[in-house]
Amino acid sequence: MSQIEVLKNNQWVNEQPSAGDRCREILDSGAVIEFEYAETDIDTLKSTRITQIKQEAQSRITALDWRLERAKERAELSITDQETVQDVMQLREQIRTASNQAEIAVNQLTDAGAIQQFQW
Repeated sequence: MSQIEVLKNNQWVNEQPSAGDRCREILDSGAVIEFEYAETDIDTLKSTRITQIKQEAQSRITALDWRLERAKERAELSITDQETVQDVMQLREQIRTASNQAEIAVNQLTDAGAIQQFQW
């Protein structure tokens, strides 16, 4: 597993970096990558994750389009023992509600790792 070291007083030490620290990562292969540590912007992570949630909700709602069309056609034919337009619309609303709840949950998170690992 790779190791991160921080340059302190001209010596490489194994400690948690802070924003602006000069760091290096020593890979298992022995390769060394030097970089300046930057803190992850929590607001940017939240925004990105919420955008992903919205896109997933849109995809799930769009996936129901064929079922909505089928329900409309069956209603026109007076077929009533199948999934109705209202049934499909309720499914779509459940997706919207779940999406909204997921966005609220993401906004309440304060840890970058938790935001990145959040599943919806």
